[in-house]
Amino acid sequence: MLNVCCVKWGTLYGAEYVNNLYDMFLRNLAGGFDGRFICFTEDPAGLDKAIAARPLPAGLSGWWNKLYLFRSGVFGDGERILYFDLDTILVGALNEIVNYDGHFAMLRDFYRADGLQSSVMAWEGGIADYLWSDWESAGRPEPPGGDQAWIEQVFSRMRFAPDIWQELHPGDFVSYKAHDCRDLFPEGAKVVVFHGRPRPHEVVTGWMPRVWKVGGSAAAELEVMREAQRAHVFANAEYCVRLSLPELERAAPNDECAVICAGGASLADHVEEIRRWQERGHAVFSLDDAVEYLVATGVQPDAHVMEEPAPGAEVIAELPGTVFYVSSQLGPAAVHRLGKSLVVIYHAAIDGMQEALGSNPERHVLVGGSTGRLRAMTIAYALGHRNIHLYGFDSSHRVARHGALPGQHETDMVIDVVVGRESFKAAPWMVNEVREFMANAPELARRGCAITVHGNGLLPTIARDMPSVGVK
Repeated sequence: MLNVCCVKWGTLYGAEYVNNLYDMFLRNLAGGFDGRFICFTEDPAGLDKAIAARPLPAGLSGWWNKLYLFRSGVFGDGERILYFDLDTILVGALNEIVNYDGHFAMLRDFYRADGLQSSVMAWEGGIADYLWSDWESAGRPEPPGGDQAWIEQVFSRMRFAPDIWQELHPGDFVSYKAHDCRDLFPEGAKVVVFHGRPRPHEVVTGWMPRVWKVGGSAAAELEVMREAQRAHVFANAEYCVRLSLPELERAAPNDECAVICAGGASLADHVEEIRRWQERGHAVFSLDDAVEYLVATGVQPDAHVMEEPAPGAEVIAELPGTVFYVSSQLGPAAVHRLGKSLVVIYHAAIDGMQEALGSNPERHVLVGGSTGRLRAMTIAYALGHRNIHLYGFDSSHRVARHGALPGQHETDMVIDVVVGRESFKAAPWMVNEVREFMANAPELARRGCAITVHGNGLLPTIARDMPSVGVK
């Protein structure tokens, strides 16, 4: 018997959360469901009649109620249990997840590589009763981090470790925040985990309202949405090709440094240093709205890399000698807004882009990360630069919110990221950028690039432990 269950306690989540979870589960499970869907709650009002309501014990609050699921007798020995947090969004075929038959599985924490997360768990009845009994014996402690902190603590002294969902099914489980799923979740994802803010009901635009409702979109409909977005990107790229604009071409290695400036707060600490680089004949690249900050301080970039819409027209008018390296996926609006500026097109390595552009062997797609900030390093490499200096690549905020420099958007979600004894405030896209930097920088180093990160923040802190990257 498979028991799919959730816990609803208090007023934070209403009955619609349970009903929506149940509906998402059913519509993403091919072949139907031979089991029962259970909601453990002190208030079953409003639940779908097909959902079995079971009471919670007195004296528990919030996430500590989840530990009750491991109390001996709640489920029979040998029964299968699959648990979802109420703010978990199911977006793809769940059959492989449902068919898990190991002892215990849970998520790896999305921000701590050695941590565990309890948003989605599966186990065999009776195999983990000690998670409750040890908690009771210890006097029901409430360590910071909640139930998953206790589970993590218990497993740290057990003879076996839990299976990790991300290892069992790579790509199936993503975080709404860590993977920045505002526009759309990564292709192939089956489960999107919310944790903290925003909560599902607070997301009222994009794909979420189509999914988070009874009778919402299933995987096939979401794939149509994804294909429509992809077709729009390819159409933009084809348009840029038809304009016969210059395209990025590889150059021979040279001794000129590429000084790449992103919009982290530490950029302001190094303006004079950047100016001296340029005075000595090295190329200054700007990214995002960093171009506006540099121009305002008297530094005109030699190049600007655009993977987002163009900066303000008043800034562009002041940059007749700047080369704009523009991602072809931006299409007509971005290209025409640049007017008579010197534009060079590059094509981002998106699945299907090469086919969309035709078989011309001289036309290549640019790999090296999913953001213009990371692709700028690959552009510099293609232009022959083998010595790359990065400024303003903080990938974190100096304070929880500030808009003093580019990349600090008021609409960004902010999360806490802990590295050793240091803690950083960062947007999800910043965390993802750090992950990609950790993968891409060593590859550029292997190809003969010397990369130096200047400043402070999350990325420079991580870079200190990377032998292929220098930090100043």
